[in-house]
Amino acid sequence: MKCRTAWISGIAVCILVISACSFSCKLTRDIEHRILGRNSYRIIQFGDTTTSQPGYVNVFFQVDTTEGKPVNDLTTSYFIITDGGMPNSPSESAPRIKKHDELPYELKTVLMLDNTLSLGEHIHDVQEAARTLVLQADAINETDRNGSTGNQKIAVWSFEDEPIRRQDFTNDVAVLLDAINAIELGTNSTNLYGAVDVGLDQWYDTYDVNKIVQGFLIVLTDGEDTRRARELAEIVERIEHEGKRVFTVGVGEEAFVPENIEALELLGSAGSYTFRNFSDLVRHFELIQDYLHRFANSFYNLYYLTPRVDTGMNTLEIQIERNTNNDDETNRIETAYNSDGLYAVSRGIYLDDTRYNRETRGITELILDLEETKEIRVNIYLGRYGGVPHIPEISLSDDSNGSIHCIYTPYSSLSVHRTERNLPQFGGILTITNIDAPAGDEFVVRLTDSANKADRELIIKIHD
Repeated sequence: MKCRTAWISGIAVCILVISACSFSCKLTRDIEHRILGRNSYRIIQFGDTTTSQPGYVNVFFQVDTTEGKPVNDLTTSYFIITDGGMPNSPSESAPRIKKHDELPYELKTVLMLDNTLSLGEHIHDVQEAARTLVLQADAINETDRNGSTGNQKIAVWSFEDEPIRRQDFTNDVAVLLDAINAIELGTNSTNLYGAVDVGLDQWYDTYDVNKIVQGFLIVLTDGEDTRRARELAEIVERIEHEGKRVFTVGVGEEAFVPENIEALELLGSAGSYTFRNFSDLVRHFELIQDYLHRFANSFYNLYYLTPRVDTGMNTLEIQIERNTNNDDETNRIETAYNSDGLYAVSRGIYLDDTRYNRETRGITELILDLEETKEIRVNIYLGRYGGVPHIPEISLSDDSNGSIHCIYTPYSSLSVHRTERNLPQFGGILTITNIDAPAGDEFVVRLTDSANKADRELIIKIHD
């Protein structure tokens, strides 16, 4: 009898465990669906379509779903480009996509954390969730950050009767963690609406090829606004008018009061999540940080070499392959660009090229004085069969005896030459220095893109 009772009890326990697991999995799936859901594509252009020599056309845009969820994993092959009413040939136009880590991009994130007296010992759960977001920003898909949140700058605030800035925007993980750890319990007054209002003041969204700034406010609270220093409708209207993105997270029994849930949903233009258990905080903050990462990567800079050079105004259309969105207002970009001043190029490595020396692929020789340094701009166009040009290897003729010094810096590595870094073409800066080569000597510098079977020689002559 005892065995049978134990057997029945065992089954009951198993059923309870399975039920709990099923509920937990369903909750996780539900969270992920709400935050990371996906549907058909919308494509939204920011700024004007621009051009740069020799023949580049540049378009900056964002892709999200019709539900407003960011789409971050599209590559060049997803996009259909129609230039002047004709499909672009990838081998002739070499279309490329730049993402936020190659652009002057900054994602500003304001952490606004409730530290009122009602939190009690749960203040430690709030701190743990905030630390998780910062640490994930350091680690997410980035192996080389080591204590930095990269393009994401985070500011830490707490709020009770008044919001208090703990740390201004920084990407220094250690500094952010110190600010979070220093937060202690405050007063018994919650100025939620005032905190949101101050949080919105901390950044302005900017969309420009030379400067892209976007921001999010993440507000965590365990209850309602008890101070009533500001009106809910006033703050909601400001969020809508300025188009600011706000996540609201409510936790605890007080947050579950219907009026408080409604207020948080009205404030949460980017999303609003309410739950009873403080143990769910970390998981939600992980998902929010993942969303921020996806959002940052949902912006694309598409550029390509147009064959329509010196023909005045041209029409351009960009669509996404197999897009199920049927709304012609949002499922494509229709724009125009001026091709006057653009010129055609052939495949190869060019040195300080312009439209007037393109036949020789730029300069062919360089004259140096003793102890003189010159910078040569290197551009690499059109890899074989539309392939990606590679960073070239560099060699110097053997008879230089160390008297000529060459350094090649790729555009992607440049920090000082900021304007150069933002150019679309592959290449960089070749720095050549005459240390002590005697007058009349002559040397050869060779650059080779072996993957595309392209090379280039530059003759260095020392001034007589």
